[in-house]
Parts: sequence; structure tokens; C-alpha cells
Amino acid sequence: MKLLLAFLLIGLAYTASAQSDANDAELQNHLQRAREAATANKYGDALKEFKEANKVKHNQCDVCYLEAANIYAKVGDLQHALESAQKALTVASSDTIRAQAHVLEGRVLMAQSASDPKKLSAAEQEFRTAIQLDPQMPASHLNLGFVLLKQSHDEEGVQELNQYLTLAPQGPSADNVRKMIANPKRARENYAPEFHFTTLQGETLSLDQLAGKTVVLDFWATWCPPCRASVPDLKELEKKYSRDQLALISISADEDEKHWRDFVAKQQMEWPQVWDQKGDIGNAFGVQGFPTYIVINEEGIITQKIVGENPQQSVAYRLKAVLASNAKLNAKN
Repeated sequence: MKLLLAFLLIGLAYTASAQSDANDAELQNHLQRAREAATANKYGDALKEFKEANKVKHNQCDVCYLEAANIYAKVGDLQHALESAQKALTVASSDTIRAQAHVLEGRVLMAQSASDPKKLSAAEQEFRTAIQLDPQMPASHLNLGFVLLKQSHDEEGVQELNQYLTLAPQGPSADNVRKMIANPKRARENYAPEFHFTTLQGETLSLDQLAGKTVVLDFWATWCPPCRASVPDLKELEKKYSRDQLALISISADEDEKHWRDFVAKQQMEWPQVWDQKGDIGNAFGVQGFPTYIVINEEGIITQKIVGENPQQSVAYRLKAVLASNAKLNAKN
């Protein structure tokens, strides 16, 4: 479900602003610091700054609630995301802000539908309300189209996605939307987000290039003990399967590039290595702990997400068992 949220976050761009408080330096400073922290993935700091900004407006800052709700959704804190969106709705100063709050509420409901499918119809209603309030907001049509496809209402869902493209033909979700229009099944399966990696070896890799292969993304860091302990198991996997069948890609969250490069060289990690300097790749895949292994099948669908360290069994060991059960993978002779 984190991947779902990641996709939907792209579709929501705030047009709301605190122009009426343009001369209020304290408010603007808190908002600027909050947005800078959010851009740097320092979400706790961002939320603190939004709370301080809200205090300046006596807890009546609709933008503060909206942007805080967006951050809560991004980190998977759905309850606080919903509460913040509802607060934004109660103090909203325009229909556009009300529409954005309804989109946020709908997104949270859609995320919760993983355990309660009935919430899909409630999410649908939130997006329809948002469209009534602001028909020109692309995010409303994007999310309504997505939730309709999730419910197999493909004809109307495609219409809404086409409306999104009409309003935002070069929007950040345009490529994904075109793929869903061509194949509505993408809304019902857990397809991996598109990626383009430049590896340590200088090679460019994309999801399209790897179609037809089983892909394993290894999210790790040199400062993570179980990640370091998993290197021998990963080497074994690399030797066991042909690269024509299995693509293993290690994606490091290290802050020190030289330390990462030196570790990779010393450990002779010869498969593709990627430095996720800003954390964008990890965020796109909803990675919150290390090591995390994400297995993507030949169609680009995520089939497994293995997280954390089991004291009785390493994560890499569990990964080996998952791959061994894949009938389409044949070990080398």
C-alpha cells in the first residue's frame, strides 16, 4: 500500500497558499522551513514546523493542515493524515482547498481499503466531491479514475484518467496514467513504479529494460549490520542464477559515497550497485527499514516484500527460499 500512496502523492499538487499572510514573516519562515525539511525527507522536522506555523494562525492554517496530512500519508501514518485532512476541511478558506482536503481523505480511505474493500466506494465519493468543488484540479480526476479502475469500472475510470491528461498532459503522473489507460489491470495489481537507475558501473537500468526477468531490489546500507551480513547470501544468489533470468540490484541509502564505494569494492559486490543519495528510490518503493528486498516478476508486478531481520533466519535466506519456489527461475548447472 505504500506504493499506492507514493503514486497518489505525485498526483496532488497544492495550489493553496497563505497569500493573505504574506507580510507575516514568522508564518512564512515556518512554512519555508517545513517545506525545506520535507524536501530533504526530514519529515519529523517538517511536521514540527507546520505545527509552529499553525500556532501563528491560531490553529486556523488550512495550508498547514493540508501539507502535514500529505506528509503523514507519505510515511504511512494514515490516522493522523485523515485527522489533518479533516481539520483542513473545517478551516478551509476556498473551494480549491476543500477539494484538496477531500482528495486527501479519499487517498487515506483508498489506502485503508487493503483491509476493508468497502472503503473504496467511500474514497470514490470523496474524489467526486472534490471534482464538484474544483472541476479543474487534475488530482481529483487522477484519483477518481484510479479508484474506479480498482473497482473494475474501467470505462468510466479511463474517462477520468483521460480528463487528467487533458488538464495535465505533461503532469508528473502522465506516463503512468497512459499505461493504466492502455492496461487498466495496472490499477488492480501491485505494479512496480517506473525507475531509471545509473549504476556504480555506469550502466543505465530501467524497469522496461528488465521486462521478462525476475528483478530483486536490495535496499541496504553499510551502517546496517544485517545488510552487511547478507552480502555472502547475495553473492551466492548471483552465482546461482543467470543474469538473463534474474536481475539483482543493490540500492544503498548511505550518506557517504566514498564509504559506500569502498565497501562495495572491498566486498567484491559485482552486480549492479546504485547510490540512492536523496532517498528517492526508497521512497518510491515505500522502504522504511533495512534490509528490504522487493521481488518484481516478469510482468513488472511486485510479488514479495521482505523486510527486517529474523533472529532465526536472515532476510537474505528468506529471499533465497522465495526465489527457489519460482518455477520460472532455473538454477545454473
